[in-house]
Amino acid sequence: MDPELAAVMLARCADFSVRLSEEACARFPLDWLWTGDDVAGQQALIMNPVTWRDLINPHLKRIADVGKASGLPVAYHCCGALAAIIPDLIDIGIDVRYGAYDVVAFASEEAVHNDRDNWYLLRRRGGHA
Repeated sequence: MDPELAAVMLARCADFSVRLSEEACARFPLDWLWTGDDVAGQQALIMNPVTWRDLINPHLKRIADVGKASGLPVAYHCCGALAAIIPDLIDIGIDVRYGAYDVVAFASEEAVHNDRDNWYLLRRRGGHA
């Protein structure tokens, strides 16, 4: 992997997502901001959690910040086992997670409430949403 190239590509993708999110929040009466990416498979992340935190997390936070600045809950979609990064998602402002595959591992790591199907409200164990 070329770290510099990866950083530039991810920043450009995030720039686009931030701009799209800002436009959507400004133009439409949204109930929430939706984002996501499949960064995990059925058993684990497709990269080391440290790598995810270094490469993806700062850009995902930029996107989530747009929703938060507009007073919206932020939803994140990923089909895959995200247990290793659930605390990170909570820390950057992700409120809801939608996806499949890791229901048992997911629920055992953080306080997660199954609304219905594969929707989960994220919050820290013993905390508030």
